[in-house]
Amino acid sequence: MPKQEILKKTTEHKIGKVTYLVSAAPSERATEPIEKKLAKMIRKEVVQSAQNAAV
Repeated sequence: MPKQEILKKTTEHKIGKVTYLVSAAPSERATEPIEKKLAKMIRKEVVQSAQNAAV
């Protein structure tokens, strides 16, 4: 997909008095679907949370 056609999404997040603009765009070099990537990230977070709770 040519660079002009890549959809870029920008969202606004406020934390306290600070506003952050976060931009996201799909990678042309991605090798796995977003569903797999998110599942791996969630699993990693759950394991880390469990390890921190055990300490």
